Amino acid sequence: MESALDDCGRTRRRLILFGSIFFTLAFGKDADARLGGRGRGLSSGARPQGPVLSQQELEWCVQNERLIDRGQAALDARDRQMTEMSARIEMAGAELDQRASRLDRRSQTEVNRYNGGLRAHQQSIASFNEEVRLRNVQMDTLNFQVSDYNARCSGKNYYESDLRAVMSRLGN
Repeated sequence: MESALDDCGRTRRRLILFGSIFFTLAFGKDADARLGGRGRGLSSGARPQGPVLSQQELEWCVQNERLIDRGQAALDARDRQMTEMSARIEMAGAELDQRASRLDRRSQTEVNRYNGGLRAHQQSIASFNEEVRLRNVQMDTLNFQVSDYNARCSGKNYYESDLRAVMSRLGN
């Protein structure tokens, strides 16, 4: 019975480590690659260096910048939830370690109760790993949106009057 218990303990630690590694990798990505502004605003009559965005292109840029901002806010909220989830998993793991050190391995009832707690903890880790996977999908989507935005909008010229017209149409 003791070796089975020890195997479960090692499995739990491996799962926590696995989850922690993915959590770290997921949070290591950064969607803030977007440049600070939409581009270079030109006054009427100014001579642009390079192409100038049309109102339609500028509208796409404004709408997608808003979409990216909402996506980043959602990602930040998920990050906060995952940080809390990770802390709860770590605390539960420490509690399991404490219980294991005091466990009467001769009592089948105690061992069964401990193993039930261990299974619940492993399920929490599996749920966390699924959240990591979903967060990575969300991050990949946001990174694609940022890359597309940067390619179409960042550093491009536009007329300030066009921006005012676009913002007026969009309700700002």
